[in-house]
Amino acid sequence: MKSHHWNSIQSLFESALAMSLEERNSFLNAQCEDDEIKEEVSNMLFAHEGSSLRLEQRHNIFSHYSQPPNMLGNYRVVKEIGQGGMGKVYLGSRHDGTFERQVAIKTLTRVTNTGLIRERFDKERRLHAKLEHPNIVQILDAGTSEQGLPFLVMHYVDGVPITEYVEKNHCGISQRVELVIQLCEAVAVAHAQLILHRDIKPSNILVTAEGRAMLLDFGIAKLLNVQDNKDIHTQASERLLTLAYASPEQIEEDDLTTASDVYSLGNILYETLTGARPFTQTKTHDLANNILKASVLPPTVTDTGLKIPADLQAICLKALEKPINKRYASASELAADLKRFQNNEVVTVRKPSYLYRVQKFWQRHPISSSFGVIASVTIIGTLTLALLQTERAKQQRDIANKALIRSEQITELLTGLFTLNPYGISKKQRAEITLQDILTSKAETMERQLSNQPDLQADMFETLAKLYEGLSQYQTAESYAKRALSLRRELHGDLHQDVAHSLDVLGGLFVRQHKNLEAKQVFEQALNIKQAMIPLNIEEVTKSMAGVVAVMLEIDNPEDEPETIHLLNSSLNLAIENFGSESIPVAQMYILIAGFHVRQKVITELKIAEGLGREALSIYRKSLGNTHPAVSYALMNFANTLYALDQLEEAETLLLEAINIVEGWAGENHHHTARPVHNLGQVYKKQNQLNKALELFQRSLAINSSRLPADHPDVIEDLLALTDIYILSMDKRKANEYSKRLLALEFDQKERWGLDELQKRIDSM
Repeated sequence: MKSHHWNSIQSLFESALAMSLEERNSFLNAQCEDDEIKEEVSNMLFAHEGSSLRLEQRHNIFSHYSQPPNMLGNYRVVKEIGQGGMGKVYLGSRHDGTFERQVAIKTLTRVTNTGLIRERFDKERRLHAKLEHPNIVQILDAGTSEQGLPFLVMHYVDGVPITEYVEKNHCGISQRVELVIQLCEAVAVAHAQLILHRDIKPSNILVTAEGRAMLLDFGIAKLLNVQDNKDIHTQASERLLTLAYASPEQIEEDDLTTASDVYSLGNILYETLTGARPFTQTKTHDLANNILKASVLPPTVTDTGLKIPADLQAICLKALEKPINKRYASASELAADLKRFQNNEVVTVRKPSYLYRVQKFWQRHPISSSFGVIASVTIIGTLTLALLQTERAKQQRDIANKALIRSEQITELLTGLFTLNPYGISKKQRAEITLQDILTSKAETMERQLSNQPDLQADMFETLAKLYEGLSQYQTAESYAKRALSLRRELHGDLHQDVAHSLDVLGGLFVRQHKNLEAKQVFEQALNIKQAMIPLNIEEVTKSMAGVVAVMLEIDNPEDEPETIHLLNSSLNLAIENFGSESIPVAQMYILIAGFHVRQKVITELKIAEGLGREALSIYRKSLGNTHPAVSYALMNFANTLYALDQLEEAETLLLEAINIVEGWAGENHHHTARPVHNLGQVYKKQNQLNKALELFQRSLAINSSRLPADHPDVIEDLLALTDIYILSMDKRKANEYSKRLLALEFDQKERWGLDELQKRIDSM
């Protein structure tokens, strides 16, 4: 608290003292806009209830409050390092030379040096003395200053609150969970000594630079075997709790158990993962009411955009259950489930279905690469995720029997998919088995096994579509996606969320094949379905709107421009309102809007596109890091804008980074890698570095020709680029060679590609 606030605090404190207890709360709510000032005045009023100090004495004390003492017993005060409602914390050192290391000294303020608070202070010293654990701050000494102020001397922890630590260090999910495990183990030690902490909050959890979480401040802790929660001492302590991290039973002043601290640990886990508390209301009444009655939203993503696994969501929600008997009974139980999560083991909070156990098994024991099936881990993860989604109950009748039968069949499918007879084929053959070989040989069997379960069969078709898409087998992928869509329409009719999802998958495949009109049609159908659903899923609606806009930009029909602008603005506003101005959905819309401006080919429009592109890339990096596959998407789009602005050096740097990212997750010869390679070739061509450009276009063509149909637009672009390079290099023979390859292809809208003009250039050489 800054010293200049104390005039306000003094005035509010004196005014409130003259009021009844019932009047004080309304008075403070009306007069205190600053929550910190309100809390300080409230704490002083509570402390006053047990004090014999007269108001005139308190009036004189205020002017001295901000002046730190020079000495506290044998300890020299270096500086103030913290402050709360009841006291201050100083950095200190032993004055007589017998104590070399730095210490933290906690003392009461003169204002709160009352009989009641001194008793609390002494209680904290006694409780701390019983606790020994590497994650609990130890008390080294205690005493009373010459001015009569009691103080505690503790190990000095050079750290920051846990929430600040994970944000500053960009911690991953595993690191965050590890910190909470340390905290749980420290609280478990206190529980073993029959001590509740009752005030677990970020400011009481400091994390060192080495990543050790330290729990401190047992100031309102209570011995479990002392039934004193109805006396004045405990009542005063209860009122000192931090409401945002309090359990429902603390708010209602019911009996507390170890599960009460578990609730606070659940709060810490939630905030450590997401960067936000489960309930964020600013008014005391609203916050208390939500803690008592409102449901907690699952913590689905971290503050950096990482998806939080379902197991961890379930653990967090169990710790935050309102009824005590539904929570983890102890901090030890919570820590045990968090450790199971870290080790990819079955957590107790999840129903242990066959499918769930198989998923955990594969996560702990991935298939050996000696069979030459490196991608098998990916397919298991993809299949498991898709098939897990089918476990949800579409109807309640007969759910138990159906779930058992389905889980057994899913387990059989997953394990059978990769079952190879090591004695039936040679070692060389095993090494040459590919993911596509497995799909080709097993897909028909899987389809036959699910013939009497159309809903599960539809999920299987969709999963196969995604897997074939990853292999750049787009026509095969499209056929499976269409079969999934057809089945779902038969099952649910045209107006159903599963139908919309299948349309999105099919639309994505159309985009991959540059079938833009077909893609626009299915994306619009998906959007219409989603907009008709109740309740409205804004995230899904925004995704389909973005899909429609992206395709319209590719089609580039001037007549569609008003509709395109309307959709761009609507999608951007929806994304900002629902996900925040620095979210990935907003960044995606910035990229699409930048693309619209680039197509105008006007310098002012291009400058707008540049600003949007930089902002989008910044959001992607901040949310996902620098190596996430999605970042390559932002890099490539921004590089295109810079290319249009002739900022070629920066465009080159961004495309090299994009290639490095894509090669890292897709490999050097994947279709996805060909796109940034081709674009970098265009940059070099514009810089007149024709040899470099030629090498990149040849590489792109080699990749695309091996994976795509001969008339695929990406193959055509590579052939055009190579023809142009040979024209610029004055190599008429090579230019003619590639021109003939183009003319021999059968594809629509040949005039759109400018082949006639290209041939004229060759003839004039």
